[in-house]
Amino acid sequence: MRAPPSHQIVAAGTALGVAAAALLLAGCDRKDPGRVPGYVEAEFVYVAPVLSGTLEKLSVKRGDQISQGAPLFRLEHEAEAAAQREASQRLEKARAALAKAESDDARAEKLFVDKVISPEEIDAVRKAAREWTAEVAAAEASLRQSQWQLDQRTVAAPITALVQDTLYREGEWVGAGKPVVSLLPPGNLKVRFFLGEAQLTAIRHGMNLRIATDGGATIDAPVTYIAPQAEYTPPVIFSRDQRRKLVFMVELSIPAAAANHLHPGLPVDVWIPTQGP
Repeated sequence: MRAPPSHQIVAAGTALGVAAAALLLAGCDRKDPGRVPGYVEAEFVYVAPVLSGTLEKLSVKRGDQISQGAPLFRLEHEAEAAAQREASQRLEKARAALAKAESDDARAEKLFVDKVISPEEIDAVRKAAREWTAEVAAAEASLRQSQWQLDQRTVAAPITALVQDTLYREGEWVGAGKPVVSLLPPGNLKVRFFLGEAQLTAIRHGMNLRIATDGGATIDAPVTYIAPQAEYTPPVIFSRDQRRKLVFMVELSIPAAAANHLHPGLPVDVWIPTQGP
């Protein structure tokens, strides 16, 4: 399954934000103005291959808990493995030839000092040694390149996380840079909610707010983002009633230790101080 185009993701996110804001404002408890409804959002890590190829093995499945460095998937790699073997053999032969050339050069230097061989002969021996030195350097560079290409066919987890989803099946063609696995690290959860202009003055960046789920779990989380401008506003403000429609998005960062209690999409309640700081 291929990931949706980015413009579709943006459009879907905007529609979700509009709907969420309307529902959250409509669902506010008028008897408890300090309690505001919100919902849990996630920032996923999308892992993609550097090179394209057929997905040969998918090592994880949705819902797995994995550690950093654990294998995620592998692309077909026969051509890269063959190129790596060929480069390794080339380097081995070049090193052997260089060792012989250096030995010949050392012996020729002594013969030249003793005037046993001519300047032309010593020059030829020295030239051969230089050429094999260059060949070894070229073979080493070729081996590094082929090894890098082979290594890119196997992709490991960049961070300890939950496998949120797998986006391709084994046997499918994966383009370079196309995500194959989406991960959710424990520190990548946040709570998003919306405040009117009257309540906005009661919070500030870095302030801890208490959130609670319907299951009774409570968590203190810091405010990490307050939208700099209003969202979902009427085109022109004609009255105080219309001003009340102005809402500002606020985000709280969930501590990694509390991430197991929350899941993306989960509704929560956020307590807002009744007076400004």
